[in-house]
Amino acid sequence: MRKSKVSTAIKIGANLRAQNRLEEIRTRIDQLDAQISALLNERLNLAVELTQVKARLGMPIKDSKREEQVLQKVSQAGSNEAISMAIRDAYERLMELSRKVQHETPIDKGSTLYFPQITIVGLGAIGGSLARLVKRRLPGTKIIGFDREEVLVDALQEKVIDKAASDLKQAISRSTLVILAASPGQNLKLLEQLAPLLSKRKLVVDVTSTKGKINQLAERLDLKGADFIGGHPLFGSEKTGFAASKEIRAEGSTFCVVAGAKSSEISVHRLIRWLGELNLQVETATAQEHDAIVARTSHLVQLLAVLLGSQLCKGVNDEELAKRGRLSGPSLRQMSRLMKSPSSLWGEIIEQNKDDVLLALNEMESALVDLINSLQKDGVEIGSLFESAKRLPTALEKLDNKL
Repeated sequence: MRKSKVSTAIKIGANLRAQNRLEEIRTRIDQLDAQISALLNERLNLAVELTQVKARLGMPIKDSKREEQVLQKVSQAGSNEAISMAIRDAYERLMELSRKVQHETPIDKGSTLYFPQITIVGLGAIGGSLARLVKRRLPGTKIIGFDREEVLVDALQEKVIDKAASDLKQAISRSTLVILAASPGQNLKLLEQLAPLLSKRKLVVDVTSTKGKINQLAERLDLKGADFIGGHPLFGSEKTGFAASKEIRAEGSTFCVVAGAKSSEISVHRLIRWLGELNLQVETATAQEHDAIVARTSHLVQLLAVLLGSQLCKGVNDEELAKRGRLSGPSLRQMSRLMKSPSSLWGEIIEQNKDDVLLALNEMESALVDLINSLQKDGVEIGSLFESAKRLPTALEKLDNKL
C-alpha cells in the first residue's frame, strides 16, 4: 500500500514537471512565432519591392540560380540532415509564396507603393511646395494637410491637398509618411505631440534646416515603433506662407537625408527612392556633419547678407540710401534677396545651430583680421584669396552640369 502511494506521488511529480516543461516550450515557440511572423512580413514586403526594381531593370521575377544559392545557404543552419531538409522544404514553399505575391503586385508608376497616403503638417513655403511637387510627380498619392483653417481652405481650392485635417491624430491615422514642415521650433513641439500617436510602419520626416536638435529629440522619444529620418530640402524662398510655395521650383534640387538611431535601413531606402521619384537629388549626411556644413554654406551666408544690409543702412536717411543703391552693382541686388528673409524663422534656425554658427563666425572673424592686416601693409595682396575662392564656383558649376 505504501509503495503504491509513493509510486503515485512520483508519477504525479513527473507529470507536473512534464506539464511545466510543455508550457515553457509552448511559450518559447509563441515568442519565436512572433519573431518569425514579423520577419516573414518584412521578407514578403521586400519581395514586393523587388518586383518594382526588377520591372525597372527588365528582369523576370524568378531567378533560379539565386533561389538555389539561398536554399543551400539556409539549409546549412540545420542541426542534422532531417532538419536541414525540413528548412529547405519550408524555404521552397516560402519562395513560391513570394513569387505569388510578386505576380499579384501591380507595377506602380512612382512610389505610391510605399506611401500611398502622406500627411504634411505645415503648408508654408516648403510644405506647400513639397505638396505641389508630389501632385505633379506622383498624382496617385493622397495628401492630407494639417495647418490653420484659412491655409487649408486655400490648399483645397488649389487642389494641392486631397483632405484637410484639424486634429493631429486624425491627420496621421492612415498615412504611412508624415512630413513635419512647420518652423524649426514648432517641429520640435509637433514631434513630441505626435510621438504617442504613432505606430509601426509609419515614417516621420522633418524638413528643418538644422538636424542636431530634432534628431536628438527623436532618439529620446518613444515613437511606438515608428521610424524618424531627418530631412532638409535645399530649396525655398525668402518669402513665407502657402502663397510663396507657388513660386518655388523644387524639381532637380537637393534633399539631404539625415538618418539616426530611429531610422531603419529599409525606411531610409524607401525614402531615398521616393525622393528620386520626385526628381530630387539625394545627399546623405550625419546630423553633426549636416549642421557643420550648412552653418557655413547657408546660415553664415544669411547672417553676412543681413549684416551687410544693416551696415549699409546704419545712420543713413532714405535719400542717401537710394544714392547708395544707384551706385551698386548686381551683386548687392542678388544679396538683397536674403536681407528680406523673416527674422523670426532665422532666429529659430540660428538658435538650433548656435554652436556651429559661432564657429563659422569665429572663422570668418579670423579671416577678416588677416585681410585687414594684409591691407595695412604696403601693397595690396589679395590675389591668393581670389584664387582660392575660384574653387567654389568651379565645383558648383560641375555639380550643375551633372543635373
